[in-house]
This record gives sequence, structure tokens and C-alpha cells, in this order.
Amino acid sequence: MAVGAHGFFTEAPGDGVAARIETPLPFALRSANSWLWPGPDPVVVDAGIRTPEAWAALDAGLREAKVDRSRLRAVVTHGHADHTGNAARLARAGATVLALEAERSHIESFQASQPERHAAIEAAARAHGAPEAAILGLRERGRGIDALTEDVPMTGLTHGQHIPLGRGEGIVQAAPGHTHGSLLLALDTNEVVTGDTLLEHITSNAIELVDADRGRYATYLRTLDGLRRYAGCTALPGHHAAFAITETLLDGHLAKHEARARKVLSFLDAPRTAWELLPRVLPHLVEDQTFLGLCEMVGHLHRLEDSGLARMRVVDGARRFVQA
Repeated sequence: MAVGAHGFFTEAPGDGVAARIETPLPFALRSANSWLWPGPDPVVVDAGIRTPEAWAALDAGLREAKVDRSRLRAVVTHGHADHTGNAARLARAGATVLALEAERSHIESFQASQPERHAAIEAAARAHGAPEAAILGLRERGRGIDALTEDVPMTGLTHGQHIPLGRGEGIVQAAPGHTHGSLLLALDTNEVVTGDTLLEHITSNAIELVDADRGRYATYLRTLDGLRRYAGCTALPGHHAAFAITETLLDGHLAKHEARARKVLSFLDAPRTAWELLPRVLPHLVEDQTFLGLCEMVGHLHRLEDSGLARMRVVDGARRFVQA
């Protein structure tokens, strides 16, 4: 773990200004952010993944800022392991952990719900054409990801709720799509904590695979388009450095999603499953991020079907889609 010019902070804390603590990840995406407002009533947004290296980085940042963990409020933007992994450890030290009410029960029971959740994911992947070898890979990777977080009791947040941050405050904004209960924090410093809902160089998507999550990708695109109200603000994202939110950036992200949708539709000149589409549309995700890639394919297919551009039929137990 390297110590930079600002100690363990990637960016130095200031009076009412967030400090960026960069926590390492054991993935192709090498790090995640925890944003810290120190002081008498400290707040940290996102807690990194549950590995010794990520905890060491987060712990060092909290120590350097002299954070009283019994007074700490740890806000989680969404329930993925690289953002929730150390939340339980903070709670054991006395911190209060918070998430949007729509996400709270998912995070609280993530480990407890593992058998049912994995069974539903595997059944959905199989229905969308994934072969048994791929199902086994999804199972093994899923169990590995599950080990990188813990169940943790949480306090629910509501859309529009105000949270003191340093000398200012943030307003909780529901941002459904990437996950059902993703949130943003709109700050009175002309900044927005965006989690994974908006990243600068990565086009985030939605976790839409099981039937209960149908429509989440379309919801995510509406959320993304709605971020135009924050044009001119600075994003404090879940990964990489802060950046300016501009209409051009949002247009670019939306254009990439639409280009992939057109590509998916073009390959539906014959009936194909989401699994068959994945290497054609997102070949870079086939090896390392199969689950995320399959979710995006399913999201595109459902959106095309709901728009009347594609239709689905079941052939030999697999869902195949074709141009309408």
C-alpha cells in the first residue's frame, strides 16, 4: 500500500471537503473509492471490499483523519461487494451503516440469501442459453464474490433525506437501475456522489438476469438520462478520480448503450440466446465478467422485446430472441 503526498489519501481532506480513500480490488478494475468527510460527526461513503488490503487502506485513512468510529456514519451507495465489503467491520467498531431503504434488506441478508439467490441466477442463466460449464463458472465466481462481503444491520434512507456532511449536507437521491436501490448524494458543494451509477470512462449497466429484475436496464437508462440535472457539477464516483458531469459525457454514455442495442438487434437476424450474443457484442467480458455481460445482454433483449423490435420463443428449453 503506497503512501502519497497526502498520506493514505488519494486527495487531501479539507474543511467541508471530501477526502478520497482509494481501496484496492482483486479484479481487472483495480480500485474503489471511499469518500470521507472527517470531523466531529464523520461520514464515509462506501467501504471497499472485504480483503486485508482494502481494509488496511480504509483503516489507515480513517486513522489519519482521526475519525471516531463510534460516531461514524457509513453510507453505502449500493449493495455490491466492492462497496459494502467492510461495512460490517465498521459496524462492529460502532459505526452506523446506512443505505437506501430499497437496498437495505438485500445488503442485510446477502449471505443468508445465498442459496436461493444463486439458484435463481443459475436457473436464469440456463434459460438464457448458458451451458453447464458456464453455469459452474458463474457459481464458483459468485461464491468467491460472496466471500468478499458480510451481512450487516443497516439503517434505511429515504429519497430526499438530508445528511450532514462536514460543514454542509447531502441530499439522498434514489437512482434505480445499476441496482434496485442505488443512491446518489447531491451535495451543496456542487458535487454529486455517484457510486457506480455514473463513472467517467466506464459505461455502467444494470444487473438484470432473473425475471424479477426485468426492466432494470431500461430503468438505468432513464436514471442516466436524468442526471442531466447535475450537468456542471463534479462527480465523486465509485471508481477513479472525480470528474465534471457534462451533457457531452452523458450523451456519450447513452450513445454507447444505444450502439450496443443496435448491435444486439442486428444479430437477431436469426433466433439467438443472450449467451450466444455475449461474445458477439461484448467479447471482452466473456472471460472475466461473464455475469455482468450476460446481464447486459438480457437487459437489451428485454428492452427490445418491450419496444416491439424483438420477440422471444423458447426452443429446447432456452429463450431465443429474433427480430420482430
